[in-house]
Amino acid sequence: MSSIVIFMCTYNGENFLEEQLLSIERQIYQDWKLIVSDDGSSDNTINILKEYKVKWGEDKLTIVNGPQKGFSENFLSIIKKSQIVASYYAFADQDDIWEKEKIQISLNFLSKVKKGCTAMYCSRTRLIDKKNNEIGFSTYFNKKPSFKNALVQSIAGGNTMVINYEAKKLMEIASAGSNVVTHDWLIYQIITGSNGYVLYDKWASVRYRQHDNNKIGNNNNFYARMIRIYLLFNGDFKKWINQNLKALNKVNNYISKENKDVINQLHDLRSKSIIVTIFSIKKCMLYRQTFLGNIALIIGIILKRI
Repeated sequence: MSSIVIFMCTYNGENFLEEQLLSIERQIYQDWKLIVSDDGSSDNTINILKEYKVKWGEDKLTIVNGPQKGFSENFLSIIKKSQIVASYYAFADQDDIWEKEKIQISLNFLSKVKKGCTAMYCSRTRLIDKKNNEIGFSTYFNKKPSFKNALVQSIAGGNTMVINYEAKKLMEIASAGSNVVTHDWLIYQIITGSNGYVLYDKWASVRYRQHDNNKIGNNNNFYARMIRIYLLFNGDFKKWINQNLKALNKVNNYISKENKDVINQLHDLRSKSIIVTIFSIKKCMLYRQTFLGNIALIIGIILKRI
């Protein structure tokens, strides 16, 4: 059993894949195994992976076939494999670059978590362009991670996340048969919902590549924020929350009483008339990480878009 298993999903990633593989190869912490789920690539992706499988050895890299239903379903398909057993699990995108200390720093935190508790390390990211030129950082969120936040916002990308075995087992249960928009948001909800431990690191553990295929991946730019506002008010955001709530219900026995009350409060706000909701808004325990995000949240609650 490897100390940490890295899950990577690929699809036509030949342009940047090798840089990511090299960054994993150069990690200070070396007791890792990479499992790649390819979603039907038609370019040179598979050949690149096979070259690294020969270079690293059979035990270091495994290639499996993805379900070909999009990136979220691809990640969920390997998270649900109960036979993949490790102490910790990380998630990697095909086009990023990991800082060499990434695994070591995440395990420094996770290894101190009390046995039996769910836990997650995540961080902000350093933004880079197609040529690996630095162009900024993702927004740093300084409010405490909690279920009250997780229910309406995901604070970190899955490409920065490392979780422990206990969290992975709950993800297996919650994601089975579920249709959620992203695996990383559900992970944040499950861990905070079960009163687990979350470290959101100010240090950027990943060089997050910005290109045409992930325009809204970075929430730090105007275009991405406008897309998110649009998704809030056209009803997509509420649909995603409902999908997450169905998944969370599958691990209801692991959700604390306090956090079950948070879910009930959300249902209660949804059932009230607009007038009553306006007067009840101050009692709302839900929050987002920024002032403008909270303004949008309040409007979304009033207009029944949450």
